[in-house]
Parts: sequence; C-alpha cells; structure tokens
Amino acid sequence: MKKITCCLLLAMSLAVVSCKKEKTTNELFTLHIDLQHSFDNDKVQVFIDGKEEFNNTVSTNHIIGFASGFSIEKESGTHTVAVKLNGKSSVTKGFVIDRGLYLGISHTEEQSFRFRFSDKPFGYD
Repeated sequence: MKKITCCLLLAMSLAVVSCKKEKTTNELFTLHIDLQHSFDNDKVQVFIDGKEEFNNTVSTNHIIGFASGFSIEKESGTHTVAVKLNGKSSVTKGFVIDRGLYLGISHTEEQSFRFRFSDKPFGYD
C-alpha cells in the first residue's frame, strides 16, 4: 500500500510540474525604418512604443526617394510608431511584428504621413 501511495504521489507531483508553464520571452526581430518621400530639411522624430529612436534633420534625395533610415530590434507583438515633423505634426500608427519588418514613412502634402509596411527591403536606385 505504501508503494502505491508513493507512486501516486510521485505521479501527481510530476503532472503538476509538467503543467507549469515557464515564462517565455518574445523573439526579437529587426524593424527597418526608412524615411522616404517629401522631406525637405525637416526635423524628424520617430518614436517606437513611446521611446524616441530617431531625431535628425533630413532631406529626401528625390532621384531615389530616400532621406534616411535606421534599424532597431523589437520583441514580437503589437507596437506603435509615432512621427513628429518639425516639432509639430504627430501621427501614431499601430503594427504587429512577427518577423523582420520594413517600414517606409513618407511625408504627405497634408502635413501627415504615409506608412508602408513590407516583408522585403525597399529598393532605391
């Protein structure tokens, strides 16, 4: 009887331990951000999840449609990008990272921004 009780207690202990989920960390992915069209000596600030990741004055090379770019590592999941232009315009956009991601940001004439998401790098020639 003692053997059966010990075996049952051991089996129950193993079952409880195996059911506990270990805390897992989200996988890191690279977020590539390109500032693209219609920047003209503009001070641009880019915030990811409220943290400033870029702050510089940029101008678009109109031949190739590129002003500046940078990359950061982010955990998989839901995030936000916010952009300020010359300390005034601020637009926020939500997005999900579950793989490497490319984000193109263009300034529009309406003092707003266009966000383009892609799985592949943008081409500049």
